[in-house]
Amino acid sequence: MLTKSPQTSRSWLLPLILLLFSFTLRIFLISKGPYHVDCLALAINAQRTYTDHTLHYQFGIGYPLTVLAGTLFIGLTNLFAIYDPIFAVNLMSVWLSSFCVLILYLFLRNILNDLSAFLGAAALSLHPIFLPLSVYGNSHVVSLFFFLLSLYVLTHPQIKYKNILFSLSLGFMGAARLQDMALILIPTGILWFKTQRDFQLKTFLNCFISAIVIALSFHLPYLSGNGQLNYTSQLQNFFMLGLTSNFSGIISPYLPRSLGIIFFTTTYVSSAIAGFGLFRIYQTGPYLGVFLTAWFLCPLMFYGNVQTLVPRFLLIVTVPVIIAAAYGFHLLLMTKSSLQKIVVGAIFILMLALPLATNILPILQFRHTHALLPDWATFIGKHTEPNAKIIVGDEELFVMYYGKRKTLERDLNSFEGKPAEFVQFKDGLSAALDNNIPLYITESALYTSDPAQGFLNYIRNNYRLEPRGTQRIENWHGGEMQLEVLPDSLYRIYRN
Repeated sequence: MLTKSPQTSRSWLLPLILLLFSFTLRIFLISKGPYHVDCLALAINAQRTYTDHTLHYQFGIGYPLTVLAGTLFIGLTNLFAIYDPIFAVNLMSVWLSSFCVLILYLFLRNILNDLSAFLGAAALSLHPIFLPLSVYGNSHVVSLFFFLLSLYVLTHPQIKYKNILFSLSLGFMGAARLQDMALILIPTGILWFKTQRDFQLKTFLNCFISAIVIALSFHLPYLSGNGQLNYTSQLQNFFMLGLTSNFSGIISPYLPRSLGIIFFTTTYVSSAIAGFGLFRIYQTGPYLGVFLTAWFLCPLMFYGNVQTLVPRFLLIVTVPVIIAAAYGFHLLLMTKSSLQKIVVGAIFILMLALPLATNILPILQFRHTHALLPDWATFIGKHTEPNAKIIVGDEELFVMYYGKRKTLERDLNSFEGKPAEFVQFKDGLSAALDNNIPLYITESALYTSDPAQGFLNYIRNNYRLEPRGTQRIENWHGGEMQLEVLPDSLYRIYRN
């Protein structure tokens, strides 16, 4: 371990200020609605869990503890007569992300020093990947909270029942995002080994096997009852998507793009200082350097080679860069030269403030005052008949929840290579019209993911489209750091 600050300097005033600042910033930027479809799904499943006391399945690997955390916040907000599940899960991210900042400070104070802890916590609080995730409900923030908590417990010299609390925290991380837990087991094992005065293999295995068992136990409700087949099927699809069709191997052309996202969002100057900080960490405490390197590389080798990567997946990779940069800035500030202190301090402040002011803050302010997809879905509900069916793409859940309309989902790959599914879709479309069910389609469903225009040509050649209105929507696919507002239109479908 590196040299730590004296015990007498460990005031709670500074961490409490960091917590208060982080929470205040986030509560004033909290998203008005569900920015992302995953947020809406989380709110719906958490509300169902709260209502019927049965754990509801999210998607993929289920994210059971994320759903339960959302359920807890729904219960807490209900105590204050706030009955909006969207606000509840958004508030969940506001609170847990603020505590992430606090816990990172305490963890870094355990392994580094007070100044590095403050710089690292401040950098995480305002980081362009982390801050946008902090204002709407998602699993990344829940997962990071429990991971940082496990690291704090592991490195605190005086916590009782350390191994039990460590296993619980790490297991809860896996219950929130099992894939992230799997990717950080190796680096966490390295740090665990370093913190032990007397290494015993049995204790090591007990800690990590217990954590895995705790994580998997949260999934048991998904493996029983009527949801078992759906969970198994979704898990298989998730596995195939992650490791076959969407994953391009340990080294791929996508890796430089991922590294670019990390270094750009951390800023290139801070990334260079992180390299300097990591080098000095290796000189002072090689085990800590190995831990941070493994923490960076293990999840990067997976997420960095995913074809459909968006920045939020790299949050877990970015934190060790922030830690190394914080130590690098600390070293540069530990000088007798007042001029150097002023210059380095100004650089640190600029590295935090410029991305926030020029890009992230305007985007989050927009989402704080606008909820375009819910507004669009509500518009569809107001301008269609109660028994209407809407052909949609990725906005299906919004139309069902806010528009109160049934949907007829089109395949986003235009049914290419899937003639049986195309026939089934056409039969469903014809059946609806034969039974006098009003049929509508959104412009995004008409044009999106149709490079060969097979779907578009089929609709145009066989049906007549009557425009019924246009509104703005926000496209979430590019990630939280981008604001892409587009017009979308609604059409009534008639036979030619």
